[in-house]
Amino acid sequence: MRRKCLFGEVGGLERASDRVDWDGVLGGEKDTDSLPVPIPDSLVKYVISQADMQKTEPQRVEAAVVCSIKDVCVPLPDKKDSVAHIEPLVVPQEQSEAHQLQRPVEKQSEQLELKQLRDDQAAQLDRFVAWTSKQKAELEAQQALLREQLKAGHSTAPEELEDAHNAAMAEAEDKQVKAEADMRTSHDREKRDNVTALKHMEAYCAGKYSSGELHHRCVTAQDHAELDKTKRARERMDGRHESAINVLRGEQSRRMRMRAQRQEKEEQELRRVQRREELELERSFGQEMAEFEIEMPERRLRLEGRWRLQAAVMTKQLAVVPVVPVFLAGEAKVSSLAWQVEILDDRPVALGATEEVRCGTA
Repeated sequence: MRRKCLFGEVGGLERASDRVDWDGVLGGEKDTDSLPVPIPDSLVKYVISQADMQKTEPQRVEAAVVCSIKDVCVPLPDKKDSVAHIEPLVVPQEQSEAHQLQRPVEKQSEQLELKQLRDDQAAQLDRFVAWTSKQKAELEAQQALLREQLKAGHSTAPEELEDAHNAAMAEAEDKQVKAEADMRTSHDREKRDNVTALKHMEAYCAGKYSSGELHHRCVTAQDHAELDKTKRARERMDGRHESAINVLRGEQSRRMRMRAQRQEKEEQELRRVQRREELELERSFGQEMAEFEIEMPERRLRLEGRWRLQAAVMTKQLAVVPVVPVFLAGEAKVSSLAWQVEILDDRPVALGATEEVRCGTA
């Protein structure tokens, strides 16, 4: 049964001190003038070209895992420049045992640090949720206050407008009453003037003064005609005055109806304006709430990004399985980082002769 030797990413990890003197292993002496000894076919596991190996290898090598004869694997330092082969590093058994004894202590420390990170993230999440709830409550309270103020203003505006209309109607009615009173006064004065003129004209046409003495003047037909005209005016005066009063009242009624119509239009316009203001206020409230609902998830995403970064840094420092942030617990896991070791059992690896001898077969 062949024992598999897993190598990590190719890095510049070859050291001169770890190279094997193949001439000594094969039993021959090193001769610089002689031709190189070919590798037996039994020692060659895979044969691939350098171009194929570059296609299959990742562009950045973060870690490499080497395997000793006793299956002891240790991480090697990172190297930027790729090389064709990696010489294995044989770890002494004493160092491996000391490392295994140190693992529980390191694991306990790592667990404490991971637990502290989770607790910090949970506390930060609680503060964020509380802050979000507080901001939303303050926004809703401010909107409710503005809504109440608008409703209070809208409730008083119709009353104020109605009071103004009533005052205007009362003033118009007072003016109408005054106009009718002035007209009646003028009618009374006209009637008195007519009575006085008729009395003097009748006395003149009778040939006497108003005192009863004769005036000895010649009374003509024209004077009698004027007397008859004054009498007819007197007879028609009451009807004419009554008609004038009716005309005045009709005009006043028409003006009052027009005024009432204008007031009704003003009230309707006020209601439309108030409704428009309410809709505009609600639209602004909806826009503010929508912006809030968009901003809070963005803030949460930025916070989660910082948590992922903290988890990645902690994982990098502790070289353990990536930490699952508290907000992703039970939902998703942090994706493996590029520097983590990826064990590919079935992946073809170009091994040199030295590696084949070190790994061997079981």
